Amino acid sequence: MWRLGALVLFCAMWFGALRSASAQDVAAAGREGAATGAPADLDFDFFPEQRVQPDPAQQQRAQRIASQARLRRSLLTVHQIVGFVTLASLTATVAIGHLNYHDRYVAGDFSDRYQGAHRGLAIVTTGLFSATGLVALAAPNPYPKQLRFDTALVHKLAMLMATAGMATQVILGAVTASRDGRLDQPGLALGHVVVGYATWAFMATGVVAYFF
Repeated sequence: MWRLGALVLFCAMWFGALRSASAQDVAAAGREGAATGAPADLDFDFFPEQRVQPDPAQQQRAQRIASQARLRRSLLTVHQIVGFVTLASLTATVAIGHLNYHDRYVAGDFSDRYQGAHRGLAIVTTGLFSATGLVALAAPNPYPKQLRFDTALVHKLAMLMATAGMATQVILGAVTASRDGRLDQPGLALGHVVVGYATWAFMATGVVAYFF
């Protein structure tokens, strides 16, 4: 019986010694890693051949998308700022144009005191509107999405109608000015005013949709 007890005691001491040596090895590895500034390497890679290497084509595509996204944010910020300025300029153009129409064809004064201001504002507004559209068209779209009815679509449709209105305004303005003294000039001038208000309404809708 005492032999069995001695055998059990010997096995327990031998197992304890093994665990103590293993703990000392781990502690020594930790001290060595702390001294060298590197963590102890306790990670084992059982399947080194199955490591997934990054695809150069995918990396280039991700970098291109990130670059296009940064450019798009910058251009759309400029688009938004110039858009607000354009709307303010268009508002002044429509208001002065209405005053010019009233002076010439309603009151009958023909003082032309608003004529120069209206023409200058019209030229500035047309330039700003064109620049706003060109900036939007130059912005890349790295995240294409399916066509759906949302505020972005409302903005695009409204600005498309505003573009048509601006083109009509340019043509009507030139035709109305060329018909000075003719009987059809008041009617052309009225159409010019109406199209101006419609263009302003479409652009205001587009700005509000873009902002929200």
